[in-house]
Amino acid sequence: MKLGFIGSMAAGAMLVAAVAHGQGHDVSVRFALDPDSSDDSPLTTVVSAGYRVSDETTFGLYGSFQTADRELPANMEYVLGAGVCGEFGPDAPDLPVLPYAGASVGFLDPSGVGWQTMVHLQGCLGARFPLQSGWMLNTSVALHWADDEFFDAEADRRGNVSADDTDITFDVGVLRRF
Repeated sequence: MKLGFIGSMAAGAMLVAAVAHGQGHDVSVRFALDPDSSDDSPLTTVVSAGYRVSDETTFGLYGSFQTADRELPANMEYVLGAGVCGEFGPDAPDLPVLPYAGASVGFLDPSGVGWQTMVHLQGCLGARFPLQSGWMLNTSVALHWADDEFFDAEADRRGNVSADDTDITFDVGVLRRF
């Protein structure tokens, strides 16, 4: 069974537990836009659930899914991701903008023969905009690193494939604070 699928299931279970438990939890759904993607979908869906250990600090799990249509260097239809994440930022709903910084460590698991599961690190700086009781618009700029040249793969006229081990995405979504 794929590691990413197991991680996504764990994040989903934590999301259900967070909703059921009530206090001190964050649940987030966001879309990461990658303007440089070529054969991959420019959007990655990320679901995370976390426990607030203090008013400023949250730790949790995340799961991600991205469609892809790569043929070189090997066929790929999707990429699953999973890992642990943390964020630090003020919890002051009376402020119009709440800045935060976040980091995650996890795995990316591309589909297809020839692709290996790889380590994925991410750091981000963002801002949250309170909407109504417990709901926030969540925006960020994220820097990604993988232990393989995976991001923004492109083939030249001779069929040589080049890719990067780093990537930048612009993320937007919603966060529900319980």
